[in-house]
Amino acid sequence: SDCILIKLDDTVILMDTADADDYGEISDELQSLGISRIDYLILTHFDNDHIGTAAKIIEDFEVAEVYMPNYVRDSGLYRSLIKSLEENAARTHVTKLNDDTEIALPTGKLWINVSRVYPDLSHEQPIPEDSMDNDLSLICGLTLGDFSALFMGDAEKSRCEDFLAQTQYQGQYDFVKMPHHGNYHKELDAILKNCGVKYAAICSDAFSNIDTKVVMLLRNLNVLAYYSYNGTFVLRTDGNTVDCRQ
Repeated sequence: SDCILIKLDDTVILMDTADADDYGEISDELQSLGISRIDYLILTHFDNDHIGTAAKIIEDFEVAEVYMPNYVRDSGLYRSLIKSLEENAARTHVTKLNDDTEIALPTGKLWINVSRVYPDLSHEQPIPEDSMDNDLSLICGLTLGDFSALFMGDAEKSRCEDFLAQTQYQGQYDFVKMPHHGNYHKELDAILKNCGVKYAAICSDAFSNIDTKVVMLLRNLNVLAYYSYNGTFVLRTDGNTVDCRQ
């Protein structure tokens, strides 16, 4: 499952919220850091291992802004998310993205790229669980001084091909949150070779579930790779130097 916390001085961004049974760990971590307010909650797509604790986080923390793709999913967790958003509408603003957006931050900028894989997708007709959610993933980028990061949700082959075609997002990324738990395809290969990545993180519960081609690709590119089954991965940067720990 995926859950990424980005803390920039007093600005807090939470990207995805892991599985439903991960709430205790996420809540404890936020509280240990003194976080009671989340400025931006970004839900890359509506798979259960990305929105699992979203409803509970919106209920228990002060969430100012939610950004998510504009489609409907036929799942209990999605319905719980929508109910929580409706009940907390007075304090939480929701943006269902049809187009790319950019968020100015006090110390940098965050952009969000919307999938164009399914241009004829109805925004009202629910799609069934475990269907095509991965290629609807939002892909996000963060820039802080000379440091840049790319967060790829669960993008698979078609979504990565879609992203490669959008030349405005092609450039250097020091860090990449790898897509879809370590799956390989040639489009991912092209993204990594083009961006000059130095650090990468893969969210997976076991090494055996990661495609060996991805592992070898990262090694051949001399990328320092971190795997979530080894524990929480932390990257710190001042916009110039980078420190990674696990």
